[in-house]
Amino acid sequence: AYVLRQCVEVELGVKCKPKNSFCNNGIRGIPIGVVDVAGLVPDAHLGKGMGNQFLSDAMAADVLIQVVDASGKTDVNGNHCDYSDPVGDVKAVVDELVLWVSGIIMKHNGGISRRGDGENALQEILTGLRIGSDQIKKAAEISNLTLANISWSSKEAELFSRNLIKVSKPLVIALNKAELAKAGEIDRMRIELRDYPVYSCSAAIELAIKRISSLKVRFNRVFGYYIEVTKANLSAVPSHYMRKQTLSNAERFITQELQDRKSTHMNS
Repeated sequence: AYVLRQCVEVELGVKCKPKNSFCNNGIRGIPIGVVDVAGLVPDAHLGKGMGNQFLSDAMAADVLIQVVDASGKTDVNGNHCDYSDPVGDVKAVVDELVLWVSGIIMKHNGGISRRGDGENALQEILTGLRIGSDQIKKAAEISNLTLANISWSSKEAELFSRNLIKVSKPLVIALNKAELAKAGEIDRMRIELRDYPVYSCSAAIELAIKRISSLKVRFNRVFGYYIEVTKANLSAVPSHYMRKQTLSNAERFITQELQDRKSTHMNS
């Protein structure tokens, strides 16, 4: 995948010729690696399921993106259910990461406590997790814990691990199937997950955009956000789209997610 940034070719007055990405009209694509890690189950930090593989892969990343089912129809084990709170799914993953890292620290607690350079001792045991000394110092500062002659309790190790993950592995929440969430649920999740960047997503809408070349998402003060599709492509419109207005050559639709976005936009 690529992150798009303004290329310095504009400032330097030369044409950029990247070997490992692309540059179009002054916009450079910066390559990044995206890994779809194994699923997580409760008590993954104890090695259940593919827990060790998941946690190892996750902690080797620089940024984490957690995709959750905003409709609440998928439980923490990945099975279909009547309802499972997506907020709980996010907290479950974070808690597993915290318990795993704190478990590593407590496992080496005896050796760490005999060293005066706790910062270096922690960096040595966490070296495979792509965690640097600056992040260790920041997490200790936030946790109000000393790094000299470390002798932490399990609760202190968990507090430090939670803050360490925050500063070293930023978490982004992707609310998939947002169009199927009940009214007000997206806003509630954003409030409860306010410590993280939260983005509403829809695999169904993305698929529809690919299938319907004329599909456009627009905004006005009357409808808020709406989807416009030409009449020639109406047969490809997903069943959950709600018809809002008929034009001479097109139809306008809304979804529950777009309705939620309208209230957010109007109140901002």
